[in-house]
Amino acid sequence: MTPIKKKTGCPLLQKAAKRTRETVTLLTTMLVIIKMEAGEKRDNVYSSLGLPPAILSTIMANAEKLKLSAQKTTKIACIKCKLH
Repeated sequence: MTPIKKKTGCPLLQKAAKRTRETVTLLTTMLVIIKMEAGEKRDNVYSSLGLPPAILSTIMANAEKLKLSAQKTTKIACIKCKLH
């Protein structure tokens, strides 16, 4: 007779816990924005960079915010380089 395993927690939460998040660098994000604004097709962009289509949509939805973030980040990096 095998013991009965008791399920704990919500099965939906258990599935969500197994999923890992993929991080996208700022450089990759800017490459996506540049390629999309240059008129390159979505399929070519995500296949060449190895990204899922959903990430591409998210990047393009937040393109203006990401551009500002990139400008601020590079300015801070330049200041730090000058200090050393």
